Parts: sequence; C-alpha cells; structure tokens
Amino acid sequence: MRIFLTGSNYFSLLTRIQNALLKKKHEVETLEFKIPRGGWRNFIDFSFPAQIQLLNFPFLWKGELPQFYRDYNMEVRERLGVTQPDILLVIRGEFLKNETVKYARDLKVKIFLWMYDSIYLYSEVEKYLNSVDQFFAYEPRDVYYVKSKYKIPSNYLMLGYDPDEYFPIDPHQYECDLLFVGALYPNRIKILNSVCRSFAQQYRVQIHADYVTKDRFWRWIDLKIRYPFLLKCLKPGIHSHREINKMFNYSKININIHNATKSVEQGTNYRFFELLGSGSFQLVEKKWLAKAGIEDGDGIISYQSENDLLEKIDYYLKHDSQRKAVIERGRKISQLHKIENRIDSILAQFSKDFM
Repeated sequence: MRIFLTGSNYFSLLTRIQNALLKKKHEVETLEFKIPRGGWRNFIDFSFPAQIQLLNFPFLWKGELPQFYRDYNMEVRERLGVTQPDILLVIRGEFLKNETVKYARDLKVKIFLWMYDSIYLYSEVEKYLNSVDQFFAYEPRDVYYVKSKYKIPSNYLMLGYDPDEYFPIDPHQYECDLLFVGALYPNRIKILNSVCRSFAQQYRVQIHADYVTKDRFWRWIDLKIRYPFLLKCLKPGIHSHREINKMFNYSKININIHNATKSVEQGTNYRFFELLGSGSFQLVEKKWLAKAGIEDGDGIISYQSENDLLEKIDYYLKHDSQRKAVIERGRKISQLHKIENRIDSILAQFSKDFM
C-alpha cells in the first residue's frame, strides 16, 4: 500500500509511524512540517496553539509564517501528484489547507486524520473535516463530537510506544528510587515538590526536565522561592528515547502526571505507553488508566490524589515483591500497545471501507 504521511513530528510520532509502516512493507512518503525558528523567537516559549494564533498577526512574522504555510501546502500537493498514494495520513493537520485536501480527493486519495491533541485546541482542521474519510482521536469526547457534527467515520485511537526505543532492561542494581521525566507544567510542579519534600532525604529522587537554563533564569528564581524541594532534585537536560528508556528501567518507581493546564479534556499521554513499553513500574492518575482500558495493577498503579500518590510511593518503595509483580503483569499487556498496533487499526479501517 502507498501512504503519504505528513504532519507534526512532536514526540517523534511521525518518525514512529513511518518506521512502523516500513516494517509492514508499505511504501511511505513522509513530509514533516516545521515552524520557522531563530532570532527573537528563540526567546519565547512557543506552543503550537500560540503559533497558530500568531497567524492573525502577520506583522509579527513579516510574512514568514504565512509563506511557510503556503509553501508547505504546495509541497504536499506536488508530492501527492507524483506519488499517487492510496492514503493521505495526516497527523494533527492544523496547517493543511482546504484546497490541499480537495486536491487529494480529486486524485481519489483517501484522507485519514489522526489527532494526538484535542480537536478543541486545533479547530483549524474543522475547515476541511467534511472532506476527511476517516477521523482518529486519542480523546474519546472528540470522537463523539466529530461523529455527531460531521457525520464522518470517527474512531478512538490511543497513542502507542515504539518497541525499538522502549523495551525492558533488567537492572542488576537500581540507580534511582523515584523518577519523573517530562515538562514541568504548573500542576506537576506542585505535586513533585511534595514528592521531593516527603522522600528526597531518605531516597534517591530525580526530576529530569528541560526547565532551568541560562535563558530561563526567572524559572530558577520561581522554583527557588516557591518550590525549593523540587529544585534540589531537578536535573535539567534533554535526553534521547534510548537514554530515557534506560532511566525508566533503572528506577524503582516512575511518576506520570498528565498536563492539567490545557483548557480541554485530553487523552492518555505518550509517557503512559512509553513507560508501559519499557517494562517499568508506573504510578499514574486513575482517570487516564481507565481511558486506556488497562486494569489497575497491570504494570501500572493508579492514584486519585496527591496524598494517595504519596502513600503509594511509600508502600511500593517498601514492598519490592509487590512492585515486581505489577511489572511482570505489565510486560504482557504492553504487547497490545505498540505504535504498530495503532497502525494496524488505521489500515484495518481502510481495508474494511475501501477495498
């Protein structure tokens, strides 16, 4: 099958999907879009929603971003004309223009859109949603919304892990007792400060985040004043997936806290499946365990509050056999949550509806 894959490569998702498709012997053409960076932009922490909003203020970009927007769509159309794929698989797709989607339809290409963020955050895709053949969302509410409003086939599709990046390693000796890896969103900072305050004196606690650097001095001041316990455990830096996988495996307990700062409901995050794939012990909020359809205790233990998290950390640090039993069950469940499994679901819909 010929597949044209395009969209954002956030968390290496585009690369992971491409590799999974190639493993299954499909022909894959990939086009990643990247936001122009440099100059004054490097002093600002951008998120994709903010960048999209800046399209309304072209004088800030001196025409650069709108031109990138046009160039990207032109290249998509050119490559579609050359490759003549069976499927245009779009990942998030907020920069795709309506005329590009219509061009794909004129070529009889089936258009599949996979949203790994809520459609409520990227409403730009609604401009062409009526022309999409299949919609996939990692948030269940988005499925209902699209199905009821646009009457197009809509499917719940969780994220997944790449087994070439995340896999079990049985350490001879643990290097860390408590580990968190990820961005320090406000809700995470508060909880992690409590974790560090409660356990850092007795156990090895590490918080790995690209948070305190030379151009973010104000963040260091904020942590020093309001969250001093977290600051003492913080290890700034960016790591490769292989390095993170090793860190997961060499830690007794990994803490997963979802981002609660976004204004809409979100699906189960990447870290959930990466930790599951690594065969490591994970503590995560209960609501996201339920969304993933995984039973409490199958590689993952859930918590319902900050106090509940602290109690379960204390318990599983003191009960190695119970912790290892949870890990063993999780390694069996993890085989169902590879990125390849998600690709199988997408291609099954194509085979069912169009072959």
